[in-house]
Amino acid sequence: MRSIKALSCAVLAAALGLGPASPAQATTRAYAADSLKLYDDAFYEGYWRLFPHTNHYFDYEDNDEASSVENNTPSAWVLFDDVGFKDRRFCIRPGEKVVHLGAPAYKFNDKVSSVLRLGSPSCGDYPTFFSGD
Repeated sequence: MRSIKALSCAVLAAALGLGPASPAQATTRAYAADSLKLYDDAFYEGYWRLFPHTNHYFDYEDNDEASSVENNTPSAWVLFDDVGFKDRRFCIRPGEKVVHLGAPAYKFNDKVSSVLRLGSPSCGDYPTFFSGD
């Protein structure tokens, strides 16, 4: 009886994807833990991409696509409207998330073309998404 329960639990765990992570999954999780994550859609939906480092130019398929963002790093990041860190910009602090970049306060939906990782958690003089705090 005990072996049937153990086998049933193992089958259920495998079906639910429970159990040890594969090396690829573990690497992706570790990478995501120290990256800026941009989503194609609002509410953290759709295709997403990770940026662990500054990126001055997004490839064609990534350019002007972000609709939501989360900062999973200990550093502040600046999101720019144009490549080469130009034009309009907003800073996102460590641990912050923006559910919809197209909100009236930002009007930044499908605008991000470059990102700059700052060397500290402070946004300095850059305008922030959450300027009220």
